Amino acid sequence: MEYFAGTEITCELRLFANNQCFRNEDELQGLKTLTEFKKIEQYVFCRPENVEKYFDEVLENSTGFLERHGIEYRIVDKTKEDPGYHVKKSDIEVKTKRYGWMETHSCTYFGDEQVKRMDITGGYHTISNTGIASPRILVPFIENPILIDRVMISPYAN
Repeated sequence: MEYFAGTEITCELRLFANNQCFRNEDELQGLKTLTEFKKIEQYVFCRPENVEKYFDEVLENSTGFLERHGIEYRIVDKTKEDPGYHVKKSDIEVKTKRYGWMETHSCTYFGDEQVKRMDITGGYHTISNTGIASPRILVPFIENPILIDRVMISPYAN
């Protein structure tokens, strides 16, 4: 968002960014809860009438990844439960042996709050969704070596 601060958006955009994240966590829990991690984030600037279409699209990008790797997941509506300035929020949680259901992705529609705060003009709203966050997404792969084998299969293998 900072990249677009003080500018005008003139068309709908679908972008991604590689982000370094820092959090103040009360309790560190292995790969689940860290104070520092990296993630690829999906971002959308869209017209208000296209919010549902793009929200579903970025959510499906993440669920599609999990489905391709046979990872059990569920989508949980966090709109009212999580604090923040979002209009709509859905978390994707994966089933793990160690942590039970564990959030790996958050898909959030912010309305026009972010663009106002960042002085971005053009009448667009924003959506963001975790594309993939490491190391948390590694937990189901580490717990199930068969998943690692699926990822490691190369088209060049004999």
